[in-house]
Amino acid sequence: MFVTDLRAYSIKTAAELMGCYEPGLYKLVREGHVSHFKIGLTGRRGIRIRHVELDGKRDLIAAIPPKRVRAPKPPRPLLVSPLAEAMAQAAEQNKAPGYEVYFVRCGNFVKVGHSGSARGRIYALSSMTPYPLQVLKVISGGLSAERAIHVILRAYHHRFEWFRLEPELAAAISELPKRGRNP
Repeated sequence: MFVTDLRAYSIKTAAELMGCYEPGLYKLVREGHVSHFKIGLTGRRGIRIRHVELDGKRDLIAAIPPKRVRAPKPPRPLLVSPLAEAMAQAAEQNKAPGYEVYFVRCGNFVKVGHSGSARGRIYALSSMTPYPLQVLKVISGGLSAERAIHVILRAYHHRFEWFRLEPELAAAISELPKRGRNP
């Protein structure tokens, strides 16, 4: 450790070294409270301020407000099922504002479709079938997202936009993150 004169650094550099707000340090310097500080080398982190001299007293760095750092946005967690991960990536890469991809169950089958209004489309489908429909999931995405999901689910294809609802497909659909409005 060695003592250095604050004037050897710009206020901006000193604030970065100290991990505090530049305006807070500038105010203390302007009022004559900070004359010099001690710095030391701390391994991988480089230079770190140990303390500052305020009015001749040794005070901790806490005397200057700490610099607030915005926490980074956490990455989207990977889904457990590779099938669910592939469908989520397809939907994310093929976003279309205002459109949704829906997964609707009818008996042992699931329909994968897209619409500007999933709620209205599902209502229309329910009037066309004598069997009750169950909404499994609605996610954001348009026609290209729907087509990409159809390609991913080709092993389960039954007819047109209908797929066999096998246990691994049901688990993958339930694992998808909700991205659209709930119908």
